[in-house]
Amino acid sequence: MRVSPARIKLRMEQINQIGRSAAGGWTRLAFSPEDFQARQLVMAMMEELGLLVTVDPAGNIIGRLEAGADGPVVATGSHLDTVVNAGMFDGVAGVVAALEAVETIKERGYKLRCPVEVIVFSDEEGVRFHAGLLGSRAIAGRVDPVELEQKRDAGGVSLADAFVQMGLDPQQIGKARAMPGKYKSFFELHIEQGGVLEESGNSIGVVEAIKGIYWLRGTYRGQGDHAGATPMSLRKDALLAVSELHCRLEKMAQDIGDPFVVTMGQLGIQPNAINTIPAQANFSLDIRDIREDRWLKAINSILVEGQRIAEKRGLVFEAEELKKEAPFKFAEETISFLARICQ
Repeated sequence: MRVSPARIKLRMEQINQIGRSAAGGWTRLAFSPEDFQARQLVMAMMEELGLLVTVDPAGNIIGRLEAGADGPVVATGSHLDTVVNAGMFDGVAGVVAALEAVETIKERGYKLRCPVEVIVFSDEEGVRFHAGLLGSRAIAGRVDPVELEQKRDAGGVSLADAFVQMGLDPQQIGKARAMPGKYKSFFELHIEQGGVLEESGNSIGVVEAIKGIYWLRGTYRGQGDHAGATPMSLRKDALLAVSELHCRLEKMAQDIGDPFVVTMGQLGIQPNAINTIPAQANFSLDIRDIREDRWLKAINSILVEGQRIAEKRGLVFEAEELKKEAPFKFAEETISFLARICQ
């Protein structure tokens, strides 16, 4: 079965005309005007292919290609929302590949043994509301209206408000849950983001598991004294505490080894003045691993270390959990099936 590189390229270019930022990347935060515009475009593409297009109560776009017989659905797709200044392939490649697969099936006249659905998941990245994997979690029955009310963006807009702006009813989120047995499998083509395949000289690989993700927002509170008058021995510098923790995290990750990773992606200090000792430092942590036991142990160790540093320096340490998704191992049958195709 041959696909059309020209069609793939065209659809990629069409979608990526939306959300291009001055910095050179693409920004389509979940439920933003840019996200809405991209969603409308892809829904039009689905309709052009003759798919039955619906939007479920979680905002997932579903384009269905019926088969001669009913049965468990084979699904494929990805997402359109992005992080800030994202690359052009993350999410979009999976959506475009799914559309091309469906068009090729129709073009060749293949007879399906089960329905195929192209799914565009809502709010996969979680950047705006810290509620990542929203659409897929809703299909799994793991989202309720309370979460939509609690999760808010930097401007105070709740996820529930965003739902209403998109024409969705946040109280109906539970109805997005798929009945057990509806889906036989789900496949997603994704751009590599870690450089492993490139480094090894391989052009394609099969993912065997998804790392667990733990996000936290941490804060050190110290004392914002004068930079010229306060001796080093009397300082309660919040930024130094974060710096010490950051160095400890790098050593921890090196000791644990791959594929464990930890990232401090956000950092802000107050009062952020050239002649004042930082009184407060706010930071984020992203902690990931495939092995759940090691991942949970590392999270606990990091929290303990954060508190130890605070006590040593006479500071207050606070940590707020933002997101926690356990590691997941894919079915061996599916991994073997994809591996045979890739070879």
